[in-house]
Amino acid sequence: MSKLDIRNLAIGIIALVLLIFSFNRSQVVNMKDHDQYIETLRTLQYLDVSFKENILESRYTQPNNYAPIVANLLKMREEGDELFLVPSFIELQSSKVLQGHLDTYIDLLTEREILTDRFKSENDILHNSLSFFPFAAPEFADEIDATNKEMAIETRNLLQLILTYNLHPQEELQKKIKEQIENLNRRSSNVVDDVDVKKLHLIVSHAETILKYKNILDSITFDLLNLPTKENLQKIYVTYYNTYLEKLATANAFRLALYLISILLLAVIAYTIIALRTAKQSLNSANETLDGKVRDRTEKLNAANAQLTEKQDQLTQSFADLKEAHKKLQKISIIDELTGLYTRRFLFEWMEKQVNYISRNPGTLGCLMLDIDFFKSFNDAHGHGEGDKVLQKIAGVISQVIRQGDIVGRIDGEEFLILLPDTDLDEARIVAERIRAAIEMNIKTPGQITASIGVGNCSCLQPTKENFDTDQLLRSLLDFANQALSRAKENGGNQARVAKRIRINNFHS
Repeated sequence: MSKLDIRNLAIGIIALVLLIFSFNRSQVVNMKDHDQYIETLRTLQYLDVSFKENILESRYTQPNNYAPIVANLLKMREEGDELFLVPSFIELQSSKVLQGHLDTYIDLLTEREILTDRFKSENDILHNSLSFFPFAAPEFADEIDATNKEMAIETRNLLQLILTYNLHPQEELQKKIKEQIENLNRRSSNVVDDVDVKKLHLIVSHAETILKYKNILDSITFDLLNLPTKENLQKIYVTYYNTYLEKLATANAFRLALYLISILLLAVIAYTIIALRTAKQSLNSANETLDGKVRDRTEKLNAANAQLTEKQDQLTQSFADLKEAHKKLQKISIIDELTGLYTRRFLFEWMEKQVNYISRNPGTLGCLMLDIDFFKSFNDAHGHGEGDKVLQKIAGVISQVIRQGDIVGRIDGEEFLILLPDTDLDEARIVAERIRAAIEMNIKTPGQITASIGVGNCSCLQPTKENFDTDQLLRSLLDFANQALSRAKENGGNQARVAKRIRINNFHS
């Protein structure tokens, strides 16, 4: 080996060591970790906005729907923990400002969770009263209108004040409501019927609850919407990004050194390549021969793979067609083609599952049997085409009036079945009356359309470990609801009648 070769080798080794060192230092900033951390911050900002939207929806448009809020909080907690996993090129312990912002965010998240628990509790109480009061107050006023005209007027005035206050809370309205409540409490001593007194006290109690919890819930909602989480996330972003830019500037300096050292190393490598060129030419000749053989085999393999891929695509398409056909067949079996509601088969299968469930977990199931009054006469007078339109309109009205989680379907001709999970007999009657009134008011046809409703209910007082006759219980529930429906139609229709409550524990086999 000549002195020139030894010198070039020494230069190459030194350049290689410097190249490795500069390369390592230039790769300190991991862009993948950086992008992931920025994405975490963006996700938290999106979740912050989404959480506020969910709070407003639960407060005003979808009461008692807390699933999106809970899921949002869990996601924020998970992503919040990810904030502490800063990229390795940033030393969190030495960045006291970033550490402080992160700790503040976790504290704000904890405060948000506490406020959310209070929000759900107070919101349930308020909306429970807001759901009961507008129906109970006018009903009570109608009952006593003949015997106590003044109290009926004051009850209706209280209802008007409460509804106005719920939309526009004002201190003047609050005073009027309190005065109206005091007037009703004073008049309660003049009511002779104990039932009326109890109803009056219940109505007043719900009015006081609305008055009290409206302000509390407004305050909690304001606090949830104004927690400085957005500002805190912005501080975390700015602090982190400034640190990232400092580390990036250092990495770029080493990257420049890497380029210069690479040029030197390439010069040494070029000299070595020229010396090895002759040997490489003979090696290339042998490689060309080998490449030809490999190329031929590759072409054959590609052709076989293409055929296999084509067959696989055909099988995939066939499977997709079968899956689509299965979906259509399944939908036909559970959806009524005319009304878009559930079919009789689906309703009865659902009832059986629900009854078996509440036998192990104490609960109730409401059952409404609805029949259109004088529908045959309507069909004879206006034709079956108009009759089908009426059925579709009634299906739409029922679907709008029932609560989330209730099940409705068409079981025969003009007969509908509405199932109300976790609903006692009194609550079921209120829902039935709401449906009846909605049909009477909203169905516009050449003739007046009304409906009669039979209300049934089954309940389980305690879990039953013994078997019971599910078929007999379901028949009894439907028979009772049908009997109540028959009484409603015999009394002229356009009314809801209540059947006897059924106890699951009485149906042991």
